[in-house]
Amino acid sequence: MPEKPRWGFFDLVLVYLPSLFLITWLGSWSRNLLHRLMGGSGRTPGMVQDFLLSYMVQFLIFTGMVWLVAVFLRRAHPNELGIKGASRESWLKYGLAGGVLVFTFAWAAGLVIERLHPNVSQQSVETILRSVGSPGQFILLLIVVAVLAPLTEELFYRGMVYPVFRAYMGKAWGMVAAGSVFGLVHMDLWRAVPLAVGGIFLCYVYEKTGSILVSTLTHGMWNGILALLIYLSMGMP
Repeated sequence: MPEKPRWGFFDLVLVYLPSLFLITWLGSWSRNLLHRLMGGSGRTPGMVQDFLLSYMVQFLIFTGMVWLVAVFLRRAHPNELGIKGASRESWLKYGLAGGVLVFTFAWAAGLVIERLHPNVSQQSVETILRSVGSPGQFILLLIVVAVLAPLTEELFYRGMVYPVFRAYMGKAWGMVAAGSVFGLVHMDLWRAVPLAVGGIFLCYVYEKTGSILVSTLTHGMWNGILALLIYLSMGMP
């Protein structure tokens, strides 16, 4: 992994802020279009359909902006974003086992948060998961939360953000800074600390393996196990 990336703090802003604007604008436009199309046939899209459409827009815009800025504007090779393979040991040790470890920590932290603040609101994704009406809807949501969301976040927060902080602050403090950013951008005060710790661990996985594909597996295991437990707790087949 190169010590200094071809991009800098300005490029992080150049990806993040336009992405937020486009996601908000195109997300709203696409949802309105979906409602008009389905309304013409006498149907109304539910919460799950709205979420799936919105996230597909978010996935395409965010990954596209990362690619535009890092690869096309800064001439970085995809390998410099961590888009490369890894050893079998890395997949097993850091991807699968690491995913179970970070999920266990997040689950334990969630229990502590519930004890300290019993009325803490659900995360928006949990609300969506609890609104599914069929196994098919759950499978689609699982693909989003365990594959697309981790890939999007790893590409930006580990592939782009962490290398910039590491270049200025060193590996250890770079992980702390990038992980803290990851925790704060979720805009969830009560869960900011465990999310930041999870973000730090994902930076560690990326540092050890050099591959965001492995950290995506770690992240996907974290999200996927949680999603599966929520689904099973609803007593659905």
